[in-house]
Amino acid sequence: MTQTHDAAVASATAAAAGVGYLGLGGDYWVLATAGAIIGMIHWFYAWSHADRAWSRAESMSEALKSTLFGLVIMPAAIDASGPFLERYGVGSPSVKILVGAVAAFSAVELFALGMRFLRGRAGA
Repeated sequence: MTQTHDAAVASATAAAAGVGYLGLGGDYWVLATAGAIIGMIHWFYAWSHADRAWSRAESMSEALKSTLFGLVIMPAAIDASGPFLERYGVGSPSVKILVGAVAAFSAVELFALGMRFLRGRAGA
């Protein structure tokens, strides 16, 4: 139950931080909601398939990373992919969503790998 509680707290915190951006359009909130659901599914999968039991801090960190991916990074990457793809004559919303989602997921995973590398170097 604590993992679910941690995820709920992280989601509520990230959502409350995002509410301050009143100038954002409705499409952002639809993408953010879909991204948050995808992020929470990613967190649950990582938690349920972990080799060892996660501590509360590890669970909270992963839940926060997954939620922020959905609420901030994924919609921003999808919005940013629009002008990039329009230069090449691609205007389909589904292609924009695909490219933006893949770019955002790759950025989050590369960031996690970089942090793991830096933590390993700091301990050496």
